[in-house]
Amino acid sequence: METKKLVVNYYRQGDTLWLHIHPDRPAREEMTEYDFYIRYDRDTPNEIVGFKVLDFSHFAVHLYEQGVVPVLPWRFSVEGTEVRDVTLQGVLEWSYRHYILGEKTADMEMFVPSSSLSLEYAPSSQTSLPLREEPGEGYKTSNDS
Repeated sequence: METKKLVVNYYRQGDTLWLHIHPDRPAREEMTEYDFYIRYDRDTPNEIVGFKVLDFSHFAVHLYEQGVVPVLPWRFSVEGTEVRDVTLQGVLEWSYRHYILGEKTADMEMFVPSSSLSLEYAPSSQTSLPLREEPGEGYKTSNDS
């Protein structure tokens, strides 16, 4: 399976996550039914050059729901990090933990590729991500009411 390099940028003010496979290529965007944008090269219409997620802090808690994240025949490595050979879901989970929750070191165990994991559904040992609360209120998991 091919591994692609990703440049990841998060813009906190707009709560937007950008995942660039080819950062300098002009692209057109198509939105999935889950508000996940797939960016295609303008000159080569079927070539994916990146992804964009608006309202990322709210989107991310749904990462492991069936069909939310597109299934791709690739794995990814995030430039400038130790995140290597992970699914798109793994990149999105790392991004949530890093940018939204502020975790400084990734638990690389959850990103270790395993032949027992399916590309369609590959949850870590924790399938519900903590929700971001208003400042000063702490965190709760999506299993809490």
